[in-house]
Amino acid sequence: MNRGILSALLVGALVLGACKKEDNSPEPPVIDKGYKEISDLDASKTGAWVYFSFSQGKEVSVTEPATDLSWDIAFSRYNVKTNGGTSGKGQAGVINTNNKEFDSVKESPADGYVADTEVTSSPRPGQESVSISVNTAITGTVMVKESKGWWNYAPPTPPETTPKQEITKWVYVVKTADGKFAKIQLTGYNHSKTDKSGFLTFKYKYSTNGKF
Repeated sequence: MNRGILSALLVGALVLGACKKEDNSPEPPVIDKGYKEISDLDASKTGAWVYFSFSQGKEVSVTEPATDLSWDIAFSRYNVKTNGGTSGKGQAGVINTNNKEFDSVKESPADGYVADTEVTSSPRPGQESVSISVNTAITGTVMVKESKGWWNYAPPTPPETTPKQEITKWVYVVKTADGKFAKIQLTGYNHSKTDKSGFLTFKYKYSTNGKF
């Protein structure tokens, strides 16, 4: 056999072998965290609400929140409301699981969900009180010693004299507008890059049957 032809065949075999090896390389594993995470959701504008749908997994545009069933939960800085009670016509409610380990919450409680109500907000010092519809089981609080809300402007701990921001990291179960479920844990109030307040980070897991 001609040496040139033999060399070409050998090179071709080597290339083919390399391709086969490359094709047989295992795919990198896809890591499923089992939940979704939202980072730096802009809820920084005072008095404005950002509406979120757990089933759609994103912020939704809402013009008539009292009657619109497309949203489940909404945020305005540290305030939180849900689509039920005084905030909407949906079935929404919230329960604090009294647990701070997200993965430990395996299913939704059968009862005990708190519906939204009109409350007089507890503003930071120097701000005027206002009436607002929120969900008291999850909404942020001000100057509460043992807050069950997700965020608290906490009283100072002696010898300190200045209140400080506290993210409680409670895990909540939210009943959605249409009676499904989501567990949620809010973990951030400041933008990850700029540190501006009112930019929320949270993780959640949506469930149609209440099992997580």
